[in-house]
Amino acid sequence: VLPHHHHHTTTTTATTATTTTTLHPRATAMTPPPGASVEHMSDGQKLAILKKDYKRLRTENADLQAQVQQTQKLTAKAKLVGILQEDRKALTEELAKAQQIIDKLRQDNAKITQQRDEMVEVNEILRKQIVKFDSFLESAGPSTPMRSVKDAKLDQVFRERFSLPTTECCLATFTCTDANLKHGKMYLSQSYLCFDTHFSLGEAKEMFPIKAIYQIVKTGDEGYMKFLNTALTFITEDGKHHLFRCFVGKDAVVEAIVQAAGLLHLTIRVTDDF
Repeated sequence: VLPHHHHHTTTTTATTATTTTTLHPRATAMTPPPGASVEHMSDGQKLAILKKDYKRLRTENADLQAQVQQTQKLTAKAKLVGILQEDRKALTEELAKAQQIIDKLRQDNAKITQQRDEMVEVNEILRKQIVKFDSFLESAGPSTPMRSVKDAKLDQVFRERFSLPTTECCLATFTCTDANLKHGKMYLSQSYLCFDTHFSLGEAKEMFPIKAIYQIVKTGDEGYMKFLNTALTFITEDGKHHLFRCFVGKDAVVEAIVQAAGLLHLTIRVTDDF
């Protein structure tokens, strides 16, 4: 009987040794029940302990896997936070640059506003000076243009004929007739429009200020003379009509009179008919 029991013990030991070598290193630390040792445990007890240790190891492994996943999530979050911090830093730098540009624009706008205010002040000063200058010109009367000696003599005869001030000069003459077809000349000065016949009787002499002319009518003739289209009627502010006929190039005559009125800051209405 004893040899048979020894053989059984040897087989159990060999089986235990074989099973122990195939387990995870942590599985070798089997925890025997209180008051028992591994050598005196049955195979069922050892198997139960191994199952318990295996279950514990699986639980620990699951915990480790969860911790690894949590660590991976934290690592990803850390990377994302790092990227966000870099983006935030870049945005902060861009905002600082934008703020510098805004500050520069504000300074430029302040300078422009200051320059505009200065220009408004200068413009007001110039406007006042122009008003004073215009007043001075009005009080001083029309300026006398530069004239040659020959023109000066003609100006003197012109002023004496129509009793005009020394500031008036004969700027242009136009051959025409009066309403009664008496031939003569129309004289244009800075401020007056005058007419006199070639006769020295003086009864056909006419004169009126340019500033009194309200309207010039180009077809102001009547009857068969209307078809010649050579007449001009000057309507003055008092309502009188001054008819002159037989102009040569009457459009040029009208243009010269309108220009003279413009130098006096006046506007004359020009029409083709009444």
